[in-house]
Amino acid sequence: MINIILISHGYYAREALASAEMIVGKQEDCYSISVTDDKGLDRVEQDLLNIYSQLEDKRKVLILCDIFGGTPSNTAVRFLMNHPEIQVISGFNLPMLLDIFLSRDSSLKDIASRMNTVYTDTMVDINKLLSKQEEEELVIEESIEL
Repeated sequence: MINIILISHGYYAREALASAEMIVGKQEDCYSISVTDDKGLDRVEQDLLNIYSQLEDKRKVLILCDIFGGTPSNTAVRFLMNHPEIQVISGFNLPMLLDIFLSRDSSLKDIASRMNTVYTDTMVDINKLLSKQEEEELVIEESIEL
């Protein structure tokens, strides 16, 4: 079963988790981090690291962020750079969260693929975006060398 960490501006992640659990029941190994006015980026990163370090299987971690480019997703991207085994998806909403909760026994890759197919208008697969950017940079570097 995958571990899920929700990160959002304000208490959206916490409340989305509570709403989803009201519908599908209590979820094990699911956490939320709220980015608030009194919590700086360093504290958010420390909260994420504290949760991550307590997880038994660090290869099965899915981080869901509210808005691509905001502090929650920027924190997750920085974390992903040091932990490439995790999956980060930005743009979560309640239907997506319910869908993920009902498929937590799937692989991270299968869940990300499903989210890319079903929720393309509201989410960003950051792993895929970074991989595409790396490929494009590689092509540019190779063309410069020629």
